[in-house]
Amino acid sequence: MLADPRLVTAREMLGAALVKQAVARAQELARSGAIRPEGVADAAAAALPPTAATLTPVINATGVIVHTNLGRAPLSAAARAALAAAAGYTDVEFDLASGQRGGYLRSGRPSCGTGPPDDAGRALAPGQHPRADRPAAPPGPSGLPPQVADAVRAVLAGLAGDPFRAPDADRMRELGLDQRAAAAAERAGLLRRLPGNVLLAPDAPERAARILADLPQPFTAAEARRALGTSRRVAIPLLEWLDREGVTRRLADDRRTMREPPGSPGPNGGR
Repeated sequence: MLADPRLVTAREMLGAALVKQAVARAQELARSGAIRPEGVADAAAAALPPTAATLTPVINATGVIVHTNLGRAPLSAAARAALAAAAGYTDVEFDLASGQRGGYLRSGRPSCGTGPPDDAGRALAPGQHPRADRPAAPPGPSGLPPQVADAVRAVLAGLAGDPFRAPDADRMRELGLDQRAAAAAERAGLLRRLPGNVLLAPDAPERAARILADLPQPFTAAEARRALGTSRRVAIPLLEWLDREGVTRRLADDRRTMREPPGSPGPNGGR
């Protein structure tokens, strides 16, 4: 019975346990007279599921407003093909050309005709790896991975001439600076991270306080935004940070004023 070509194929795809269960059920049907004995193989093959998974494909036509518990968007054909390729043995850390362990952990991302760069920044041919005996790049002085340290340097370079023009989401995605990497950079003292993943230089709040102190007091958020030369996306979390740190005080009409040091002759001194 199990030598039937359909069951042999099913055994390879679904596993022996499912096939044996289907055959046993078909045999019970034959013993009860529900089917003829010669139809056992047909009944077993017809009862087998198309895949070993128990999930059933559905059509999600409910939109995105209500969570339907139907999972995320379907995988594209390219993603499915990549998963199928990665399911078997691959040369993820093995240099096929040299037969040695590769020094570059391949990401599996499609390339644009070139492989990963070598230490000198030269692009390698597709499938070519850096020298297998080349050690991985050490972390930078801050302890951050080299790619994160490079991204932080790029952010700080952009802030050098425009200290409150924080990089937007597209720029951070381009740099590969996600929230986890930004948090690591903040712990290292290299960036100041505000709510909304707004990234500024570590001394940005102090610089902002000096600028805001020169404004007529009290001032509005719009006046602070113009004085700092930035957007509302940056100005609001920066002002809220200054409020929490006691640098500024938010008034009942949503305007703000700088807090003077205790004992100073200003209107807020000694409070």
